[in-house]
Amino acid sequence: MSRAAKITLGVSIVACIGTIWGVHYMQRREREVRNFFGGGCLSRRRGRTESGGQVMHQGVLRDDARRAAKVREREEALEASREKQRAYERVQTVAAAPARTTTTTKKEE
Repeated sequence: MSRAAKITLGVSIVACIGTIWGVHYMQRREREVRNFFGGGCLSRRRGRTESGGQVMHQGVLRDDARRAAKVREREEALEASREKQRAYERVQTVAAAPARTTTTTKKEE
């Protein structure tokens, strides 16, 4: 195995271990914050304890809300575009587009 391959393998292993350690560290810190602030309340949805200390979960909720807002904006823009199209079609006459026909030429024998 070449020196470059060994270095690449070593760096990828260190990065993988660092990522796993970082996630476990963040989870441990969130658990400590939750325990420090008095546990949590029992969630009716899933039957588990939840508290305001779950930073990672709050990020997911913010992403979902942002995505839903973006979908609403796009739907509103689409509806506005359709309204403009209807208004323009009332004012202007729109001719039907000619049907596309493909003409093939046969080779003469």
